[in-house]
Amino acid sequence: MPQSEIRFWPGVPDLEALGATSFENLSGEDGELTGMDRGQVVSEEPMRCVLRYPLPGTVTRYEPGAKAQGAGRPKGAGTGHVYLTRWSGGSLFSKLRARFGTPRSSSFATRSWNLICRLREAGVGTAEPLAVGERAGVFFAPTSFLVTRELYGMTPLPAYLDARRGADERRCLATALGLLLERLFEARVRLPRLRPDHIFVSPTPEATSCAAKKIREELGAASPQPSAPLPIRAMPELAISTVCGGDIVSSLSVDDRCEFLLRLHDCLPVPLGIRPREFYRVFHHSLGKHFPRAERRAIWCRLQERAR
Repeated sequence: MPQSEIRFWPGVPDLEALGATSFENLSGEDGELTGMDRGQVVSEEPMRCVLRYPLPGTVTRYEPGAKAQGAGRPKGAGTGHVYLTRWSGGSLFSKLRARFGTPRSSSFATRSWNLICRLREAGVGTAEPLAVGERAGVFFAPTSFLVTRELYGMTPLPAYLDARRGADERRCLATALGLLLERLFEARVRLPRLRPDHIFVSPTPEATSCAAKKIREELGAASPQPSAPLPIRAMPELAISTVCGGDIVSSLSVDDRCEFLLRLHDCLPVPLGIRPREFYRVFHHSLGKHFPRAERRAIWCRLQERAR
């Protein structure tokens, strides 16, 4: 059998910590569903299947009034639920794109892993990767998988906007969303399949998040001798749940950025979605500081025309 390879995220000691017993258990080649009776299929496509299951030690409850069920003690990766994405097959074009595109990757799972690492390094919040594995092939791995931690305590953007209508909350959210997009654009990562429900919101900012760390580093670089930890403005924490279909490009043009903003605008209709003033705030922060005022105004006018 071809050689298999697994890489673990720092802090994840081994397969047992993920509730698995072998590479085949996670890849699905042994016919077993990781988590067994406690796991469930979330989505299934011809070449991609996503499962959700609890880590060892996670207490679950499936029916109202039912006795809580656990799975022993944690094994080293914490508790909670994870998503296991399995890839198999795929067209020749999709394999060539993953193998020779950017980032160059030996499997679909590794491509997602590389994109997640790129985004986290740029300060873009993502689902935490826990492990990636692939079955080595001559040209491209025929089987691969990626394990990511569930974005616990976070809400999809549309649901968050629907439930929280306070002006201050919405203003802070628009600012945070614009800054998230700025970091995404600066990382030169293109995510054509990203939808608003793939952006998750937490009302409580996390001081240890990769986004907060990135902001603190930038503030620290501007201050030569910081005497105390620099404060982070109290804004909701945002994270992206999937990077499927993404790639890294040489640059993201203004038109590319506008297309992304328009897609976001169209998927969030008023009144539950982004209001005009909030959309401008998202636009303003997403462009960063690289555009003069006159050029920024011209881009905004052009964007408004296309949004009508």
